[in-house]
Amino acid sequence: MCRLPPRWLSGAVLVIGVLSMVLVCLAVPQPPTVTIAWDHDPGPFSYNVYETTNLNSLPLCWVLRTNVTDQAVQLPVEDQAHFFTVTCVNTNSGDESGFATK
Repeated sequence: MCRLPPRWLSGAVLVIGVLSMVLVCLAVPQPPTVTIAWDHDPGPFSYNVYETTNLNSLPLCWVLRTNVTDQAVQLPVEDQAHFFTVTCVNTNSGDESGFATK
């Protein structure tokens, strides 16, 4: 015959499990982030944010990091130089502008 543990014991195990998960989350260092913001006229637009760590690379080699509808985004970065640019996408036609130069 199998005996079940007392109710308080299973509750205590649950609380200990939750606390250990919280401690693990607190112990993991969060990566540094960068916030990118820009101005643009209102309209049916979204924005592609591209990134590179080498300014000498061709624009086709830049990595598309995200597409957002807001005019700001926060992205995680590693410990090295990062370069970003933003393009505007017309959500009606799908046309994308060239890379921002300012």
